Amino acid sequence: MSVHQVSCNNCLNDERICKILAEDQNIIDIITKNLLNVDKNTYSAHSAQLLANGISITYLPRLEVYSALPPIILRFQPCTNQDSMMNAIDQCFQVYQQTVETIFGLVCSVREQTVFVLLAEYRMVK
Repeated sequence: MSVHQVSCNNCLNDERICKILAEDQNIIDIITKNLLNVDKNTYSAHSAQLLANGISITYLPRLEVYSALPPIILRFQPCTNQDSMMNAIDQCFQVYQQTVETIFGLVCSVREQTVFVLLAEYRMVK
């Protein structure tokens, strides 16, 4: 097995993707419009993390008037396994503890040229 590192300014690596998803309001609006059919500028990035195996972005509603809308967690990673799914669930639980709202989660993974997308709504049961 050999590993090649490519250096170019136009390559989309995890760090650049994370930055785009967290800072470009047009991208945030496209994602949130397609997931929840909300207006522009309804959500903003709350946190962005580079993971050991991918990236994670959390979007929260911008204004108090939108507080009934769920937080959105996006995770992009090359492969999904039990540990990564446990981490995703843990992240949902942490966001739930902060917001006490239903959480909208999206996990995207690519394995052997197959794209796996898990779209879920997380609700804590009391």
